[in-house]
Amino acid sequence: LLDPVRFPRLKALPEGLIGLYTAGGHRVGIGDVHDPQGWIKPWTHLMKDEVLNVYTEGWQWTRDPRYAWILANRRGQKEIPDAEWKAITEAATKSRDPLLHNESGILEGFGIARLEENVDATDRRLKHAAMLRFGVGSGHSHPDILDLEVYGYGVRMSSDLGGRSSGQYG
Repeated sequence: LLDPVRFPRLKALPEGLIGLYTAGGHRVGIGDVHDPQGWIKPWTHLMKDEVLNVYTEGWQWTRDPRYAWILANRRGQKEIPDAEWKAITEAATKSRDPLLHNESGILEGFGIARLEENVDATDRRLKHAAMLRFGVGSGHSHPDILDLEVYGYGVRMSSDLGGRSSGQYG
């Protein structure tokens, strides 16, 4: 199951984790899960070793400089051989924090579209974004119908605007 040649969607996993962040590092809200008044906490959910190791695999599969940036700035060398670490740190200089500078995108399988504004800004207060949740879930999967969230000036400005009807649509 860990062979990206046989299972090419594995290569999309690291990108998918980055795609769960918007407006300079806000974790996208799904329904009422995230507090709109809460402080922005980029990297909080991505700092666990098992998650950071996804970027080690992602780097090995793709050589994406964003993954190198994460390894060099968030994970550290650990068991990575010196020659590979040198390649990682060199590639990391060609990238920047992928959560702070995340581009607009769509996570089709998860049901999220993000429209990012001011991607190049380094001050999170200057980031603005709109996130549309179009996925369908059931039970505690938050079956929100077209949940729209707006982010600006460093805060999540709207929360859980989608319709919910106990999983029944129509």
